[in-house]
Amino acid sequence: MKFCKNLQRVVDVSDPEWAPFWVNYKMLKKIINEIPTDVSAPPPSSTLTPTPPHVLPSHMNQVPAEVAFFKFLVAELQKCGSFFADALSQYEIRHKRLQQSFGHCATNPGAQMVENRWSLLSKSVHSFYKDLLLLESYALMTYCGFCKILKKHDKVTGHTTKEAFITNKVAPANFNNYDTSLLIMIQETKSLYAKVGSELTLTQERCDDHKDTEVFIDMIQSINSQIGEDVKLEQSLMSPNRSNSNSNSNSNSNINSNSNSNSKRKFDPHN
Repeated sequence: MKFCKNLQRVVDVSDPEWAPFWVNYKMLKKIINEIPTDVSAPPPSSTLTPTPPHVLPSHMNQVPAEVAFFKFLVAELQKCGSFFADALSQYEIRHKRLQQSFGHCATNPGAQMVENRWSLLSKSVHSFYKDLLLLESYALMTYCGFCKILKKHDKVTGHTTKEAFITNKVAPANFNNYDTSLLIMIQETKSLYAKVGSELTLTQERCDDHKDTEVFIDMIQSINSQIGEDVKLEQSLMSPNRSNSNSNSNSNSNINSNSNSNSKRKFDPHN
């Protein structure tokens, strides 16, 4: 219930255009509830082994609701991955444009058509930073959503499918591996905002309408932190080898760290 509430909170404050691209958690739950419990109990040795997770063991293939669940699950994974890639590509263009705008304002102060150039650029950077955090929320919620729904599936059916599906399909997905893209843009946008803020102080240009945006940003960061803790918990419940591997890969990769480590950072939200 807590995850559903957090998911709905983020969906409500995100761009309405994103609505069709969130993982359809409710539909997946509905399909699970349609799996007949009297035939879903697996043989003693039954697990979903590390093969492509949509290739089900024969006893699961005989249950239409099981087939429907994994078919829909794979389709949702593809949908979420495609959306994240498209959104990231668009944000990379915006990020480059903001960097160019800053350079133009700094090197050609007399060539601007508007007097309050730093104030306007500050608003743009602030807005972009908010959007980047929301995309991180999308990544966190999507990963966590797949973990939660597979956990529910296994609890209802008695099968063991979660770890194989997460390992083979979800872990390699782009929304679980964005350390060289989204997180870099978040850090660089924070730095850019500080630079623009310095220029605002020098020019005495005012920008008083950031308070609402700052409150919104604080809220999203809080949600990301909460969901990040949920993801860490889900990862810790996986096999010991996988948990230790995740722990080692994340140890030096917090976005607020001054380290130059290139280790991957997965779901360790910055503060």
